[in-house]
Amino acid sequence: MMLINDPDSLIAKADLAFEEACRTVIDRARHSNTEIVIWRDGRIVELSPDEAARELESNLARRRSDSKAEEEAIVEKCGREPGGSKVE
Repeated sequence: MMLINDPDSLIAKADLAFEEACRTVIDRARHSNTEIVIWRDGRIVELSPDEAARELESNLARRRSDSKAEEEAIVEKCGREPGGSKVE
C-alpha cells in the first residue's frame, strides 16, 4: 500500500513541486518589493512576502500533522506499519 506521504508517490512529488513554486513566488516578490495576489473566500487578497511565507509554513505544518495522524490511524486500524511490516 502506498501512502500519500510516500516520497515516491505522484502526490508527494506534486506537493513538493507546488511548495517549491510557492517559495519561488515568495522570493520573487521579496526581490521585486511587490505583494502576492491570491484568491481567498471569493475575494482578491494581497499578501506581503512575509505574510505569504508564514501562511505557507503554517499550511505545510498542518498538512504534515494531518498526514502523520492519518498514518497513525492506518497503523492502529490495520496493525501494520506503512510498507507492510506487522506491528508487534
